[in-house]
Amino acid sequence: MKKKNLILLLLAIVFFPILKVDALSLNYNLPEEVNLGETFKVEISVDDNDLLIKAIEGVLSFDFNSFELVNINSPFNEWIKEPYLNEDNKIYFSGLFDSILNNNIFNLVFKKNKDAVFELGLDSGTILADDELFSIDKIVPLSGGIFNISSPTHPDSKVWYNESKVKLNWMVPSDASKIKILIDENEEAYPSVEYSDPIISEKEIELDDGVWYFHIRYFGDDQWSDIETKKIMIDTEKPKDFDFYIKDKVINFISEEDLSYELIISSINQEYTALENSFDFSFLKSGEYIVLVKAYDRARNYIEKQILIKIEGVPSPHFSGAILDKNNLYISGYIEIDDAKVITSISGEDMNKQEVLKVSSDGKFVYYIEDLKPGLYYLNLFAVKDSNLSEENKKVILIVDNSIDCKVIAEILIGYGLAILALLLIYILGGKDKKIKKNKK
Repeated sequence: MKKKNLILLLLAIVFFPILKVDALSLNYNLPEEVNLGETFKVEISVDDNDLLIKAIEGVLSFDFNSFELVNINSPFNEWIKEPYLNEDNKIYFSGLFDSILNNNIFNLVFKKNKDAVFELGLDSGTILADDELFSIDKIVPLSGGIFNISSPTHPDSKVWYNESKVKLNWMVPSDASKIKILIDENEEAYPSVEYSDPIISEKEIELDDGVWYFHIRYFGDDQWSDIETKKIMIDTEKPKDFDFYIKDKVINFISEEDLSYELIISSINQEYTALENSFDFSFLKSGEYIVLVKAYDRARNYIEKQILIKIEGVPSPHFSGAILDKNNLYISGYIEIDDAKVITSISGEDMNKQEVLKVSSDGKFVYYIEDLKPGLYYLNLFAVKDSNLSEENKKVILIVDNSIDCKVIAEILIGYGLAILALLLIYILGGKDKKIKKNKK
């Protein structure tokens, strides 16, 4: 019997467009002020808690780029499928009940990852209750008060919006015989526009830029209620302009308005936010970059500019000479730029060593290694400045033999970053005839 009831209830939901009777809303609590990286709980409930709910199904959406869903829990265990986040980043729920839902249906725990206003949207929903089938036509944030005034277009009274068309919703108390509303620029105004037949529960109006106030009260039980007010802030104008200058690999922004700046470097597929109206690009490698800058005002209106930045490459160190004396190696060289570090690394024969060399005021440096074992070594030399490596690493191959007991001056060949320092014992011992033959070749 239970299985039969389950099938009938599911069919009722599936064929809802044919069986539609009335509409209900879902409610959710607006979170208090939440800092970036913090979590907060949102409770989902039905706006009529006296209904005997038998089945419910729906899909909720949210800004998944700004908020992360980290947990879902429910006081009920009769779900056909527990509420979950699907592959489209939407929250799906479907369940069978036989309960009066005095509290919430389920809870959602979110984490705030970006500075944005939290809002839940309703994609679809149906409820089977008191042997009637209802559509869920909206999800309403609960902000408190008698009317629970909300706005899908301008939800947060502390935030400026660039949309001039305002939609307002409110809940009408059951004992209300009429209401009065007013929208003006006076925070203490008295609502005077009356609605009684019918009593409306929503309003849509086009407003100019500025700070506006929506006022509402109702008449019931032979008296007027207190006035409730919602603040609405609108700014549709784009920022006028901004300027900038570049100094020490930092873009500094200047504007008469309080703007925030986002930077997009498409060549490396990265987006950045300017901190304190400046952007340090010293981490970029040498080259040319086109930076798209978007300057946003308080209502997220923006203008944009392109900035070309050029980062010069770091020249490689140069070798001056090398001396091998009883398996002790001396390397000398110079670098053509100031305030750069020269780093050397040598590997081979169980050796893997890296060292930052001291550079004199005229750009010269010396590298000294003691007691090299016979064998093959690779010596790399490169420069670093402002987190940028030199364009080419100078590489040298060293062949060391323990039979050498005299000084040898190594010849260094440099081409596209490859320098070969060769101390060839065979070349020395090959004799004069070999040398002449080789020269002829």
